Amino acid sequence: MVRRTQVVLLVTVAAGLGFGVGFVLIALRAKGPAAYKTQADVDAGKAMAPRTWPQGLDDHAIPIGAARPKGYSPTCGQKPQNIIVGLGTGRCGTVTLTAALNGQQASVFTHEQVVQGSRFSWESGQKASRVKQQLALWKKQATQSGARFVGGVYYAYLAYLKEFLAADPCIRFVVLKRDRAAVVASYMRTTKGTNHWQPKDLWAKREAKGFAQTVWTNTYPKFVEATSKEDAVGMYWDYYYNAVDEWVDAYPDNFRVVESPAVFNNKQQLVALLRWCGFSTASIKASLPSLLGKAHNEKPQGRGS
Repeated sequence: MVRRTQVVLLVTVAAGLGFGVGFVLIALRAKGPAAYKTQADVDAGKAMAPRTWPQGLDDHAIPIGAARPKGYSPTCGQKPQNIIVGLGTGRCGTVTLTAALNGQQASVFTHEQVVQGSRFSWESGQKASRVKQQLALWKKQATQSGARFVGGVYYAYLAYLKEFLAADPCIRFVVLKRDRAAVVASYMRTTKGTNHWQPKDLWAKREAKGFAQTVWTNTYPKFVEATSKEDAVGMYWDYYYNAVDEWVDAYPDNFRVVESPAVFNNKQQLVALLRWCGFSTASIKASLPSLLGKAHNEKPQGRGS
């Protein structure tokens, strides 16, 4: 996939007491395969000019220069606890990944965890505090269990990468990537009666019966230009992995992208992934019999993704 990069320069100058203070923030934005209009534009009643991403684009921009979080460094391996975060669109093997991580020695990992009474939503005005709560919960679980490796797997963490890295530059991210058509088909089978990827006022007019909002509705971005639920899920896949590509380019030592479910069916690939995460050879060898060839999960949403 060929991607174009647009550099946006934002300069804010504050003057006072005879002198000026300048602050520069440069953000990289990926140009995706289609120009999507944002729900934010609709809500504000603005003319809907084509834009690359759905709502929350600025939150997902990758800051560089002085404002950019630090990345993985050699000293990270010396930490008493190592945090690993799993990503992927959902319907891509995240339950299997969680099992693989929990199958290692001294490990405790969660899947789509409820934090302070709710799961992470896609849009939040308190992302830094939500990440702080999540990290505190993981570390508490690690302390209680004596685990050295801790973390969680959840598709919505993609919208919080900047905050995660700012809080801990040593976090490693495992990204599962399943075939686009397979993900779309799986979501269509397992989310019948709901539509998480289009604003309700759009799909309710076309499909007035049969669709209802659930606890998962706010955990996905919304695509206002999609002509159907299936179209919106496809846009979600495009958006997700274009954003992943940008983060991988900026922080190559923090990210590892693997094909799913192939990685769970290939011994060499699975061992390489687990070794990259930092697990010992003995731990990996002991876990392989229960991990290799694990069937991909196709249960309805809420019981596996």
